[in-house]
Amino acid sequence: MQLAESLSNLIEHAGKSAVGKVLPSEAACVQHFHVSRPTVRQAMHHLTRSGLVVRQKGRGTFVAPRLRHEMTHGFEGEMKAAKRSVQLRLLDWQRVRAPETVRCALQLEAHEDVWHLRRLRKVDGIPVGLEERYFPDALGKRISSHYAESEPMLVLLKKATGEHSAQLHAEVTSGLADAELARVLGTKAGVPVLVKNLTYLFHGKPLAYGCTTFLSQYYQFRFSVNLPI
Repeated sequence: MQLAESLSNLIEHAGKSAVGKVLPSEAACVQHFHVSRPTVRQAMHHLTRSGLVVRQKGRGTFVAPRLRHEMTHGFEGEMKAAKRSVQLRLLDWQRVRAPETVRCALQLEAHEDVWHLRRLRKVDGIPVGLEERYFPDALGKRISSHYAESEPMLVLLKKATGEHSAQLHAEVTSGLADAELARVLGTKAGVPVLVKNLTYLFHGKPLAYGCTTFLSQYYQFRFSVNLPI
């Protein structure tokens, strides 16, 4: 715990400049701190569980990003303002038969197809979440594969609809990563995740539905509301 606290203090003191930096190897920590390998492993395990570092097989241990997201702003725009680098990697963009939950959310008929967007989201090079969206067929046909691959969700919707504002319904739930999600995010099955379910409405009509699943060790969401008292 003393070693974990020392490393934690160093990371916190370095601030944003430490994000994405690789930590010294176990052997280097043993030599520098004059402790045993099991002690170093336990300290790293504690830092991993607390979300300060992420261990990538074959690459090493890196300082993890701490994502504080104001729900009233677009994620990519807020990260850019905080001088963080966001990368999107397209995993799937195709026309599919609408699952029942999607069909209900988008108020579609039973025979209607939808377009499925699936992207890996990285911040400062570290995988932090998986993005999934569904669009009605007519709207999906107006979204090019280039936009699907590279544009943030709000920009993509603006280009496809011509609208400059949308109403957003959001619900955040907790869960555990299954084997497939763990594989995509480069982590272990069973780690805690936060699932942000989203419905985008234009003039009261739902035109996009889906969710973003974040590794909860990295992600914090916040919002501000006016409450009657």
